[in-house]
Amino acid sequence: YHLPNPAFDLIVANILTPIIVDFIGQGIARALRPGGRLIVSGIKQKNVPRVLRALPAAGLEEVDRQVEGQWAALALRQAKRRSFIKRLFSGGGNVI
Repeated sequence: YHLPNPAFDLIVANILTPIIVDFIGQGIARALRPGGRLIVSGIKQKNVPRVLRALPAAGLEEVDRQVEGQWAALALRQAKRRSFIKRLFSGGGNVI
């Protein structure tokens, strides 16, 4: 997909989960201006984890979730960057 330079404050997609996951993987977040939001809906509740798994690699995080019956909508934003030290120690592992 060809995406413009960051140009949008809001992108809304009401489509099925596989297409949403594909858009996220293709870098739709790059089309958002800083502070912009991506709202995705048309997601069956059972598929929400699939969408959430795609977010970290795309630099996105969930801001809000609305559920109606079996359907869900997610509000996403660009993930806030954490400092190197916080990333280093957030894994709970040992540091040598």
